[in-house]
Amino acid sequence: MKGIKADLHPSQKLFILTLLIIASSLITFSLIGIIAISIFGGSALSNTALLTNIPFLKTFQIVQSMGIFIIPSALATYIFFKKPYLDMKGMKLATPIPILASVGIIIISQAFINWSGYINHQLQLPESWTFLESWITNKEQQAMEITQIFIETTTVPGFLVNVFMIAILPAIGEEWLFRGLIQRYLGEWISKPHLAIFITSVLFSAMHLQFLSFLPRFILGMVLGYLFYWGKNMWLPITAHFTNNFLALLLFHYYKFTSPDANPLEVDTTAIPIELALLSFAGMIGILIFIKMISPREKIKS
Repeated sequence: MKGIKADLHPSQKLFILTLLIIASSLITFSLIGIIAISIFGGSALSNTALLTNIPFLKTFQIVQSMGIFIIPSALATYIFFKKPYLDMKGMKLATPIPILASVGIIIISQAFINWSGYINHQLQLPESWTFLESWITNKEQQAMEITQIFIETTTVPGFLVNVFMIAILPAIGEEWLFRGLIQRYLGEWISKPHLAIFITSVLFSAMHLQFLSFLPRFILGMVLGYLFYWGKNMWLPITAHFTNNFLALLLFHYYKFTSPDANPLEVDTTAIPIELALLSFAGMIGILIFIKMISPREKIKS
């Protein structure tokens, strides 16, 4: 029944949400595994044909996004909210000015986020943690290689599929889950919204399992969290998340066209001038304060 768990304590809602994520993920990976075995045989998980079949990989990525983010969020929304989610203040269409501000904050934040990426790469683990450091580096390399396989295309339909897979689905699914549900109920539970934004941003960055870019993704999560908290509208972090991923996709194709021998996915280890990074940070804070000033006063209610 719709809204049957609406009166639960926020901690109980987070527990149920976690169970929904685990159950949906297990079912999703099981179905994908069955399909992979039926196509590639019993050694599908280690078969190089699996990793070179781009259509299957893209289908896997899309289904995975649905299974991990969108389906659990939709189920949780159905049982936690008595009224239709799209009718709530948090999901009403935002006015143009906050939407444009959400696009602008991503553009302005690039210098500071890139600077934080440089700082992230300077951090070194103790010598006793060499195994962990090697594992992190290998995971980062694997993620970069798979991402490059995903987004390399020379056709318009291929580019549109990439936009859907890399920009649209993550923007909706991840923001629905992290900001719309986890941050919301975590804030209600601990009654400390700023701490809830911090914890959600840590979870958001850690979920990607790319620890050499943990800090810039954490900062992005903080920006998205405050866009939702101060802007009181889910479309603001969704717009910002889409803009961030779409710009990365555009830059990848731009550099592949202008510098075909370079790898656009490799992190630029050149330090960005601290003055530019600070100016970028000040612009981020200014836009967030502006959004807070023009947003409605009432809280988003369940």
